[in-house]
Amino acid sequence: MYAVNRQNGYWQGMYQWESKQALEEYKKSFVYKIMNKRAKIGSLSSKEFSDQALVSYIEKIKIS
Repeated sequence: MYAVNRQNGYWQGMYQWESKQALEEYKKSFVYKIMNKRAKIGSLSSKEFSDQALVSYIEKIKIS
């Protein structure tokens, strides 16, 4: 899932992986490395949640 702030052009990606191994493989990928090179220093962060679907997390934190 991606979200874009139309006021400043910043965007956010949220991903759900099938396994911890799939996540670790993505972190070693060409795409991940390029994304990190192009981002502003300090603008990337990540959080890992176990045993929780992405849609459940979004429902908990959404702003009404």
